[in-house]
Amino acid sequence: PVTSAFGGQRSIQLSYGCARAASASRCINEVVPIRNVKMAGACVAPRENAPQSCCGYCVLDTGKLMPATPLSCKVRRRMFQPRTAIRPDCTGLAAMTTLPTETTAEIAPRLHDCPDWLYLLREFDSLYRHGSSGGSRLIRAHRKRVRDTLSHIIETNPEIAVRAPETKPVTAHLPRALDLGERGVMAGMSRALSRVIQHLTWEYGYEKVPKSLAQKYAYCEILGSRGPVRSEQLVLGFVLFAPKTTYPQHSHNEIEESYISVAGAWSENDAAVHAPGSLILNRPDHEHRITTAELDPCLLAYAWIGPEARLNAPEMKFSSRRKSRLSQGI
Repeated sequence: PVTSAFGGQRSIQLSYGCARAASASRCINEVVPIRNVKMAGACVAPRENAPQSCCGYCVLDTGKLMPATPLSCKVRRRMFQPRTAIRPDCTGLAAMTTLPTETTAEIAPRLHDCPDWLYLLREFDSLYRHGSSGGSRLIRAHRKRVRDTLSHIIETNPEIAVRAPETKPVTAHLPRALDLGERGVMAGMSRALSRVIQHLTWEYGYEKVPKSLAQKYAYCEILGSRGPVRSEQLVLGFVLFAPKTTYPQHSHNEIEESYISVAGAWSENDAAVHAPGSLILNRPDHEHRITTAELDPCLLAYAWIGPEARLNAPEMKFSSRRKSRLSQGI
C-alpha cells in the first residue's frame, strides 16, 4: 500500500506478476503485467469502461501514488500516452489491454503461465523418470539424458511461441487415439494432450510426401525449435498413424530417438509388437520402418536428443532403396 499525493485511499497491489492500481472511491484500474510497470515513474491506465473522472496513476520515487496527468508523468519522465497492446495468451489468442507507453508491443507468455503446456511436459518427465529400462544400460542412459534436459528446460521457464493450428487428413483419427489412450496406462498423457488438441500444428517434415502416406501420417512438435515451447537442446512431440499404415524405412543422422506408445499397436522392422506404455530406442543412423495394426490408429510420443545443429535441421529423408516402393503407394 502507498499514500496518494492528493488524498483519498489509493493502493498498489502486487500479486503473481501483475500490478493493479486501485481507487476505493472511484474505479478499479486495468491489470497490466508487472514487467511493463516500473515502481518508480510508472503510469497505469484506467479500464476502458471507467468513468471520465477516473484517470490513471503514477508511482513516484517516494512510493506515493498520484493521478496520471500529462504534467505529472512528464515530471517523472514518463508521458501518459495510453496505447493498445496485443497481449497473447497461452493459446495464441490475443488479449487487448491499454498500457501507458509510446509504442505497440507484444508480450509473450512463458511456460509457467500456461498450465496446459506445463502439465503436458510433466507427463513426458514422468514417463522418462519412472518408466522401466527393461534392464538395458543404453535405454537407462537415454532416459536419464531426456529427463535431465527436460527438467532443466522446465526450470528455465522458456517463452511460449504458439504457431497457427494446422491439421492433416490423419488427424481425423486423433479423437479415437485419445479415447484408446485414456483406457490404459497412458491415460495421463492422453488427457494432457487433449487439453491442447485445438492448438497443435500437425505437419509432415518432408519436402515430398507420397499421396498414400499423406493421408495416413503426421507429427506435431511440442518442445523444440518448431514447438510452442522453444528449446535447442531437446525435441518432444507426437506422431500419429492411421490404421494399417506402413511408414517407410528411414534414419536420423546423429539423432538418438525413442518412441513411447500412447495408443494402438505397432511394430518396428517386423521384430516385435509394441503395446501402450512400451518404449523403443533407435540409436543414431539406425534404419527403421514402422507398421501399425489394421483396426485402430496409433499415437506415439517421441523424444529426440543430439547435437543442436541436427535437432534444428534434422534433414528427414526416406532410405533410397525404398523409393521404388513409395512410388507404388506401398
